[in-house]
Amino acid sequence: MPRKTLIVAPPRSGTTYCSRLLRHRGYDVGHEQMGVDGMSSWLAAVETEASPFGLQPVSSHTGYDIIHVMRDPVKVVSSLEEMLIRMQRDVVGFVRKYCPIPSTNPRGQAVEFFNEWTALCEAAANRSVRIEDLDGHFNRWFPRKKPPLAKKPAMDLNTRGKVTPLTRSKLVPYCSPSSLAEFNRIRVMYDYI
Repeated sequence: MPRKTLIVAPPRSGTTYCSRLLRHRGYDVGHEQMGVDGMSSWLAAVETEASPFGLQPVSSHTGYDIIHVMRDPVKVVSSLEEMLIRMQRDVVGFVRKYCPIPSTNPRGQAVEFFNEWTALCEAAANRSVRIEDLDGHFNRWFPRKKPPLAKKPAMDLNTRGKVTPLTRSKLVPYCSPSSLAEFNRIRVMYDYI
């Protein structure tokens, strides 16, 4: 029996899109809920018995094919900054359990959260892929089943509302030198330079 798949990424990185793309290919990969073939969720990067929002946690990574998806870090941080401002207390507690976020401003916190969650994703994953390259990789990794469970999604990567566009230079004043260095390492490693 083939292993189930977990798609992991920092929040706001396209896990909804990944789930929809796999459903289009005929795979039952749920978004933040386990489907027959797996799940796509930022929460799945950590092994836990409980998760916020009442979503299905992953208590063990054993037996899963885990794929880490990367989206342009500057775009993710732009969206994460807004998310952190609106975050509910239970989500903040969950995040802080796995990610030290010492910064006191939302922009610095977004960079720290992104860096730490990316490290968790990289540690859990068997392989990593840029979201822009998913179609080509998914063609090899997930041969099309018939019939598709959904129509092919557009890669709109919804940001859930108005997000302040950022550039790397707008992050510098809000980040510690070590956070900025790690952020830049990730950008270079995944070719977002």
